[in-house]
Amino acid sequence: MFFLLPEIVQREKTGSEESRFSEIYCYFYYLTLFSGHKLQPMRFFDFFNGTNKKDPAIKTPDTGLTGQEKELREQAAAFLRKYAPRYPGLDYSVKSLAILEDLLNDASGFYGEMTSSQQQKIIEGAGAYLFEVARSNVGGTYYWYQKLNQPILITGQPEFESGILAFNQVRNRLKNGVEDSIPVYFEGYLDCVQQRRSAIII
Repeated sequence: MFFLLPEIVQREKTGSEESRFSEIYCYFYYLTLFSGHKLQPMRFFDFFNGTNKKDPAIKTPDTGLTGQEKELREQAAAFLRKYAPRYPGLDYSVKSLAILEDLLNDASGFYGEMTSSQQQKIIEGAGAYLFEVARSNVGGTYYWYQKLNQPILITGQPEFESGILAFNQVRNRLKNGVEDSIPVYFEGYLDCVQQRRSAIII
């Protein structure tokens, strides 16, 4: 028997004149055993992702990285080569996300004028950078998230599974503006990691 318990964590956004809140959906679930054993956790990400996720354990002989890790690191590096000269301070630190926010704020002004290829390129580049900030600072393993057809970083295995969807958040920031602030989103993810919560931040 499964219990799916949704929790909505509301976090006030800083830097605005009025109170705004970012809804962070943290989903918790448990497998109840009726054989006298105590409540046992089931794998959170497997439950939500379904089947056919990319296997993070398969590493390439030349780099020791999984294909997903290698691709995202290369995308983040290419993003830095292009934008770091104009936006100094992109150094994979958590504080550098304020600079990423400025970059995406500038890009959002003409996001609608970009071709779909240009839009996807900046989403993937900035998303890969956001992923690598998370992985560099708190660790984690990359998977392929079937439901949204994009990468996800899962932190805390096997004790808990906090997930971050960087591509999705970058796209939201470019389309919706400051209400989808990158630093606020990342703060919600760090809160879940620090509290050892199994959650996917969306």
